[in-house]
Amino acid sequence: MMLPNPMMKLLMLYILPFVSAFIGIWWPAALQLSFFTASLLSLGQATLFRNAGFRKLMKMAPLPKLTNPVSGATTAYSGTLTRAGAIAAPVPTNASPSSLLSRPGNMIRGAVTDMRNVRTEAMKSLNSLTGAEPTAPGKRSKAEKRRADAYEERRSREEAEKRRGGRRPKR
Repeated sequence: MMLPNPMMKLLMLYILPFVSAFIGIWWPAALQLSFFTASLLSLGQATLFRNAGFRKLMKMAPLPKLTNPVSGATTAYSGTLTRAGAIAAPVPTNASPSSLLSRPGNMIRGAVTDMRNVRTEAMKSLNSLTGAEPTAPGKRSKAEKRRADAYEERRSREEAEKRRGGRRPKR
């Protein structure tokens, strides 16, 4: 998975484990042990399945050769893998992981910006699915205006009834 912002990647890489550990303090020990065991087994399985000798022994297809578009480095496996539909994220020219970590304010600001962008896109998608009309801040949609008018009309009738001493007019 390729994250669109290197600052968000660093935030998830270095801060999220501490947040997870802090939250995990209140979980039951058996659940933590289960997660730890599952993680170890998954690590072993991934390592084993990446091993060329094991793949040959189990008559599995060899892994394709992956090429890093930035460094041009390749793995030891033969073949070529092309990623269809990969997200082409802009790579900052002057941002290295160490420079991003030296400015935690920038890292957090970048992550917050990414979260706001995700929220904006989600709201646009939700509005298009529900048919809601996006309105400017402080303005009401037509449906909200109708509901507000109906409420005001009910309230004015209730207030008039209170002034008359709780008697309803005969119809």
